[in-house]
Amino acid sequence: MIQLARGSLEKLASSPFPLRWALPIAWAAGLWYLSARPVRGGQRSELAAFVWNGGHVVAYFVLATLLFVALTRSVRFVGTRALLAVALAGGYGIIDEWHQSTVPGRDCSTWDVVSDVLGSILAIVCVLYVQGLGEQRWIWCLVPLCLTSVAIATWA
Repeated sequence: MIQLARGSLEKLASSPFPLRWALPIAWAAGLWYLSARPVRGGQRSELAAFVWNGGHVVAYFVLATLLFVALTRSVRFVGTRALLAVALAGGYGIIDEWHQSTVPGRDCSTWDVVSDVLGSILAIVCVLYVQGLGEQRWIWCLVPLCLTSVAIATWA
């Protein structure tokens, strides 16, 4: 499984510049579209609300991974690339939450931004682990933090 992930990351990183950047831009545009949709219907169940809020971790996990890969040829130092990917994804999360606050029936949540940033950090830790540059224990430290931020965003 790790070999498959490593191969996929390497193949994407070696793709042409426009493709490497088209993927994170398209993903961010998809997130923008989803956050621009007004809330419809009645109340969600507690479990459905938790899963919905958990989508922040997953969505920004993907965004940070795509950004990290897109930066591969531009930023050689892996630490700088990791910080930049998290900063860009987290910054986009802040902007998107602000945007969401302008949509009828939606609001801006600090805990959603926390979930976005933790999902981004988790992505980079996983990518570094897959590339043989990180330790698995950090993944298991971050997962409970992600779940806690989602729980707080759901029930606070």
